[in-house]
Amino acid sequence: MENKKLKIIGTILGFPVLKIIIGIVSINVGIFLLRNLSQSVLSYLNITNDIIQLTIIFVIRIFALYYIYKFFIWIYEKRKPFEITFTKSTLKQIFFGAIIGLLCISLIVIINWVFGWITIERVNESPDILNGIYHTIFYSLLQDVVYYLILFRIVEKYLGTYITILLTATIFSFKHLLFPEYSFISGIFLFINITFIFSSLYIRSRTIWEIFGFHFTYNFIQSIIFGNFSIEGIQCVINLNMDGPVLFTGNPSGFETSIFCVLYCVVVGGYILYIGKKQGKFVKPFWIKQNNNAP
Repeated sequence: MENKKLKIIGTILGFPVLKIIIGIVSINVGIFLLRNLSQSVLSYLNITNDIIQLTIIFVIRIFALYYIYKFFIWIYEKRKPFEITFTKSTLKQIFFGAIIGLLCISLIVIINWVFGWITIERVNESPDILNGIYHTIFYSLLQDVVYYLILFRIVEKYLGTYITILLTATIFSFKHLLFPEYSFISGIFLFINITFIFSSLYIRSRTIWEIFGFHFTYNFIQSIIFGNFSIEGIQCVINLNMDGPVLFTGNPSGFETSIFCVLYCVVVGGYILYIGKKQGKFVKPFWIKQNNNAP
C-alpha cells in the first residue's frame, strides 16, 4: 500500500505541467530566499561596500540558480545537467551567440544612426557598469533556464519542436506585455524574434550557452551601453535621443522591437532552424512518434 501511494504521488509530480511549475517555482523562490538571507548576513556583518555587496549577492544567485536546477534534474531525471554544465565547448558556444547578438544590434544602431533617427544626448560620467554586468548576466541566465531548459525542453518531449517553439515564444513575449513600454505590435515583433533566434540557438546546441551569449550581449548593449531600454537604478553609459519612426527605432520598448531586428532574426534564426531541421534535431510530437528521445 505504501509503495502504491508513493507511485501515485510520483506519477502526479511527474505530470509535465506540474513538473514545469515545480521547476520554475523552486528556482525563483530559492533564489529569492537566498538573496534575502545573504543581504541580512551582509548587514549583520556590517559589510557596506557596494561593490562587495553586489559581488557576493551576484555569486550567491548564480550558484543558487545552477544548483537548484541541478537538483531539480537529479530528482526528476537522475542525470547530470549537461545542458547547463560548463565544458570545453562552452566558451565557443557563448562566443557564437554573442557574435549573433552583436551583429544584430550593430545593424540596428548603424542603420538608425545613418538616417539620423538616433543621436547621442549625453555620455554619463559615472555609468553603473559593474551592476549592469551582474544584472544582465543573472537575468539573462534566469530567463533562459526558465524558458528553455525547463519549459521548452520538457514540453518538446510531448508536443514536438514546432508547437513548443510557438508556445515558448508566446509565453515569453506575453510576459513583456506587462511592461508599459510594450504595445501589442511590439509584443508581436518580440514574438517573431524569440520564435526564430532563441529557439534556433537552443535547438542548434541543446545547451543554454548560445542563447545566453546572444541574450546577454544584446541586453547589455541595449540597456547598459545605450540605455535604449532602461533598467531602474542602473546608470547607462550613453543616453540616446530617438526621433525616428517607432517601426525602425523600436522606441520606447527597445531595439528588439525594431523591424530591422525582426528581419535579422527571421533571416539568421530561420537559416539556423533550417539547418537544424536537416540535421534531424527537431522532435516529433508524441502522437506521431511514441519513442521520443528529446534532450
